[in-house]
Amino acid sequence: MARRNRVDRQKVAGFIMVVENDAGFWRRHIKPLMCNYYKKWRRGKFDKVKARRGIINNIIKPGITLMRREYGEPTFTMSAKEKELAARELLESWIADFKDGNYPVGCK
Repeated sequence: MARRNRVDRQKVAGFIMVVENDAGFWRRHIKPLMCNYYKKWRRGKFDKVKARRGIINNIIKPGITLMRREYGEPTFTMSAKEKELAARELLESWIADFKDGNYPVGCK
């Protein structure tokens, strides 16, 4: 029987909620990347494909480690499709914030 690569949307939503609300993780991982993307978006040199890859490498992968170590889920994993969905949702949220004029304090 072939294993289907299904996306667990609840797991993705919970993961996003945890990484966005963990203050240390936000300060170390999310804010610097968000500031970088805001600068590129403002200058018109923003590439969504590269941005999603950056989110996967700099937020999703360390976030999985955070879930395993800090939140008592030692077997927490995400499939490639779940990682892509999480990256897409984070990126869409950030772009909406940029358009509304909301960006992290300290980004210029």
